[in-house]
Amino acid sequence: AYVKAERYLKESLKDPDSYEEILESHHLIKNGERAGQYEVLLQYRAKNSFNGYVVGSKLFYFDKNVNFIDVKDFEVPKLNKQ
Repeated sequence: AYVKAERYLKESLKDPDSYEEILESHHLIKNGERAGQYEVLLQYRAKNSFNGYVVGSKLFYFDKNVNFIDVKDFEVPKLNKQ
């Protein structure tokens, strides 16, 4: 699922070669309406249309056969520094 999510994400970027992974997490969902699906979280840096780097996060869902179901923007919670 991770490989498919990364490929899908890179294909959607303005400059796929600028892709830099920051965080990757994946697991099989065991409970709820998405039980049995794979969830992949990718946080990344990539160039935008103005040639500047932006940080983004996407949450991908795949079925048990690793067929793409859905993708959503995801905001990674910021840690409080004290």
